[in-house]
Amino acid sequence: MLFNTTEFVLLFAGICLIYYLIPDRIRVPYLLIVSYLFYALWNPIYLPFLLGMTIFAYVCGRIIEKDSRTWTYALVLIVLFSPLVFLKYYNFLTSLAARLLRAAGAGVSAPKLDLILPIGLSFYSFMAGGYLIDVRKGKIRAERNFLHFALFLSFFPQQCAGPIARADQLIPQFSERHPFSWDGVQTGFLYMLWGYMQKSVIADNIKPVVDTVFGDIQSQSALTLLLTVFLYTIEIYCDFAGYSNIALGAGRVMGYNLIQNFKAPYFAGSVAQFWRRWHISLTKWFTDYLYIPLGGSRRGRLRQYRNILIVFLVSGLWHGAGVHFVFWGLLNGIYQIAGKILMPLRDRICKGLGIERRAFSHRLIKTIVTFLLISFSWIFFRAESMTQAIAYLKRMATAPAVIHYAPGIAGILLPDISLKMIVLLAFFILIMAAVDLAVYRGVSVAEKVERQGAWLKILIFLFLVMSVVIFGKYGPRLDEAAFIYTQF
Repeated sequence: MLFNTTEFVLLFAGICLIYYLIPDRIRVPYLLIVSYLFYALWNPIYLPFLLGMTIFAYVCGRIIEKDSRTWTYALVLIVLFSPLVFLKYYNFLTSLAARLLRAAGAGVSAPKLDLILPIGLSFYSFMAGGYLIDVRKGKIRAERNFLHFALFLSFFPQQCAGPIARADQLIPQFSERHPFSWDGVQTGFLYMLWGYMQKSVIADNIKPVVDTVFGDIQSQSALTLLLTVFLYTIEIYCDFAGYSNIALGAGRVMGYNLIQNFKAPYFAGSVAQFWRRWHISLTKWFTDYLYIPLGGSRRGRLRQYRNILIVFLVSGLWHGAGVHFVFWGLLNGIYQIAGKILMPLRDRICKGLGIERRAFSHRLIKTIVTFLLISFSWIFFRAESMTQAIAYLKRMATAPAVIHYAPGIAGILLPDISLKMIVLLAFFILIMAAVDLAVYRGVSVAEKVERQGAWLKILIFLFLVMSVVIFGKYGPRLDEAAFIYTQF
C-alpha cells in the first residue's frame, strides 16, 4: 500500500488508535501482525520471502555468536544475500555475459526468467546482513526475542524503502515503554505532512513533465532537456526524502525514533559531503560494512581510490540491474576521487589568489558546482538504459535551443505544464530550500515549530494540510506516482 493514499492515512490512524489503547505487553506482537499484513497488501506472495529471511537471520545470529569461524560466517552471508542477487541480477548478469560472448564471436543467447522481486528485499536484506556482521564483530549480542527481531526487519513504516535501520538502534526501542505523548504525535504528524508536501505537491507535479521529456527525447529542445535534468534532480529528492519523512513521522507518532535519512544534501559543498547527507542509512551501511573492511583510507591513496570505486560500483548495482546504474555509481565514485586528487591544486589556487575558503562566495560556488555534478549524474539514474542516457546527452548538445510547445512562456520552456504550475512549484521549492538551509546550518526546524505558540502551530499544520489536499496529485493514476525507491 502506497503511503500517499487516503487508504493508508485512514489505516494508519486506526493502527495508532488501537496501539495506544492496548497494553504495553502486546504492542510488539500487534505491530508485528500489522507489519506483516501491511507487507502482504503489496502482494501476498512476498510474505514468505520476508518470513524466511527473518527466521534464517535470527537462527544464524545465534550460531555466529557461538561459532565465529570465517567459513561459517561467509557461508551465512552468501546464503542470506543469494535471493537478492539471484532475483534482482540474474537476468542482467546472464544478458551481460551473453553480450560479451557474442562480442568475442560466440553465438549464444541469454535465457530470460520471469522472476518476482519482492518489494523492499534490498532494504531488509541489508538490515539482516548488517545485524549478522555486527553480531560477528561482537558489537551487539544476538537477539533472543524472536518477535523483537521479526519486527526489526518488518516494521511497516520503513519496510519498503528504508531507512536501513541498525539493530542496536531500533531493537532496544521495542523493550521500552511508549506512553502517549502529545508532543511526539505533533512532531510525527509534522514530519508526515512535510513528507506528503514533498511527495504529492512537488515530486508528483514534476513527474509528468519529466516522464514526457524522457519518453520523447528527440522532440525536445536543448533548454527543455536541461531544465528537465534540474526538475528530475528535485523530483527524486522530494520523492525519496518525502517517503523517508513520512516513515520517520509515522514511527515518531508511535514513540519510535527512526534514522533521519536526509540532511539538506543539495547544500553540500562537495560530492563526498553530498553522500554523507543523501540516503544516509545506505551510505553509512556501505561505509561500515564494505569501505572500512576493504581498508578504507588506511592503506595508501591508490587503495583508497580503489575502495571508493568498489563501493560506488556496488551502490550502483544495489539501485538497479543495468549498465546505466553501474555507470551512475562509478561516476559518483570518480567525482570523489577527482576531488581528492585536485585538493592540493585547489588549495594552492585559493592561497595564491587570497581566497578565503569560509567566505560565502566561495562556499556558494562549491555548492553550485556540486549541484551541477550531481544533477548530471541523475541523467543516467533516470534513464531506462545506457542507450537512452547517451541519446539524451547527444540531443541536449545538438538540439535547437528553444522549441515552442504551446502559446506562452510555459510552452517555450517545458511541455505539458502551465505557467501557473511553474509558479506554484517554484513557491513550494523555495519553502523547501529555506527549510533545508536551516537544517544544513544545524537548526532543527521540528523543534523550532514545537516551541511556538498554539495558534502558529495550528497555522503551520493547516498550511501543510491544505497544500497537500489542494495541490497534491491523487486519483486512479496514482500507481504511476509510486515512490521511486520502492523499486529498489
